Amino acid sequence: MPEPEDAPHQIIYEKQRQSDPVTGWLMLAIGFVVVLGLVGVIYGLLAGVFGAGSTPRTLVESQVVLLRDAARQYPGSGSARQAYILALEASGQPAAATKEYKSALTEVTGVEKTAVYAAGVTLLFDAEDYKGAIDLAKEGIASDDAARKEIITAAAAKQTIVTDAQFDQTHRILILFTSARASGVLGDWKTAEKVLSETLRLDPQGSDLLVYRASAHEHLGEKDKALADYKAALAYIPNYEPALDGIKRIQGE
Repeated sequence: MPEPEDAPHQIIYEKQRQSDPVTGWLMLAIGFVVVLGLVGVIYGLLAGVFGAGSTPRTLVESQVVLLRDAARQYPGSGSARQAYILALEASGQPAAATKEYKSALTEVTGVEKTAVYAAGVTLLFDAEDYKGAIDLAKEGIASDDAARKEIITAAAAKQTIVTDAQFDQTHRILILFTSARASGVLGDWKTAEKVLSETLRLDPQGSDLLVYRASAHEHLGEKDKALADYKAALAYIPNYEPALDGIKRIQGE
């Protein structure tokens, strides 16, 4: 039973849910990437026309430079630092990505640091250090818990109510999701199923999460539970191919 294919540092939900903060963030991120692409093309053209001896930048190089500048302008933004770290990795600079991650981990604080941890977990997963990814994921979740508790306590002191549901769950989901994948690669499907169940409590409509949990159930021999998860995924994304393939596989056995 093959594991569903998916980029370890991206969770794309094809069904838009306007009330879902995770989906909202992802849609903004996609829009930002499109803008980056257009800016990169313009930048590359200008560099080629007016460069006068300088080497024109490729689109990827232009995007990395833009994300680097954003990270430098907003050094305390976990999302900005995360985007730059992952851009460095995607452009074939893993050593530079690791260096930037270590720097960001000391400079970013509070709940913003969760995005940095998410990038670090991704780097380790992509380097096939699955045990390291799992250990760092635990550290990242503990850091996020502590930062949230601090905010909630400070708000309570001012007689303001802040709950966990009010926090952006995007990076926490990414950490948990990647950790679950790492557990699956190591053959620890019981842990993978447990972590995915925790992740689905943050995003019950996450079709990718449901498909991966279904895969974990399959590996554990829990076909009924796997079938239920595949069908649940289809309820949110009709004709979702990984879910359809899973159902055919189970019903064909």
